[in-house]
Amino acid sequence: MKYLITGHNGFIGQTYIKHLLEKESASNILGLSRSKGLDRYDINEKIIELTDERLSEEIAAFAPDVIIHLASSRFGALENLFLSNVKATENLLNAVLKINKPVKIIIIGSSAEIGLPIKNPSSENDKCNPVDYYGLTKLMQSELAHQYYLKHNIEVIRLRLFNILGVGMPDSLLAGRAIKLFHETLISKDSQAIQFGDLSSYRDYLDKRDLCSAIDLSILHGKAGELYHIGSGIKTQGTHLINQIIATCPDKLYDFQYHFDSDKKSLVPHQIADVSKAKNDLRWEPSFSLNDTLTWMWNHLLNSE
Repeated sequence: MKYLITGHNGFIGQTYIKHLLEKESASNILGLSRSKGLDRYDINEKIIELTDERLSEEIAAFAPDVIIHLASSRFGALENLFLSNVKATENLLNAVLKINKPVKIIIIGSSAEIGLPIKNPSSENDKCNPVDYYGLTKLMQSELAHQYYLKHNIEVIRLRLFNILGVGMPDSLLAGRAIKLFHETLISKDSQAIQFGDLSSYRDYLDKRDLCSAIDLSILHGKAGELYHIGSGIKTQGTHLINQIIATCPDKLYDFQYHFDSDKKSLVPHQIADVSKAKNDLRWEPSFSLNDTLTWMWNHLLNSE
């Protein structure tokens, strides 16, 4: 099987490549990114912007069976986010139209598309209310991909991811930052309390290993044109997440201290996935609990010292 993975140098890209090589050692993988990353795995790699007119040539030459479209931008001005998240996807889909073979395309979306949900748990059919330009452009990406399915009958499957946790996650995200700061405190034995922002919001957290199985099963069982919510379906408040990070630390003797700012509330106080469609269509079920994931993250961090 030939896999083309855009944004392969990112957290999820590296996670899925490792998973693929462990599962299918003979996999032929081409990674596309805008910049050079760490050479963690022995795969083919091309440095190219997805808006580049040469993209069609690269894709035609590789002739993938599956494309996993991860590349996106999270921050920046609206015009830059539109270019990275929408125009790049349009160029990718147009390149696929020129290939004389069937290609399955997995579009990786974000719960930021939902924004402020009209209800919780949030299903795929619920109206989206994105609260920032990232969510807006990711929603546009999803709708664009669906239009290509309707107009050109290409096999597009969309996965809308909620909050992914696991070893190697960036410290720009709450759990990654918290473990990093608590680990530094553990080493330095600094008694100063760690400061967080608002922790009153509820989110849906999923282990990255469960995400890998969801991608696998979407390739096997996903229905063309469909959208699937990928999360745990379990609500976790920010304070509970931080307390569980502390509770799963192997060093039970250290007394971690933290404070949080309750004045600046999140624009999205509650966002949980309805994952029943993914469970039914993809035959997928999350396997790892929040405690499993946090324990794994702590053990990896402490064992790599």
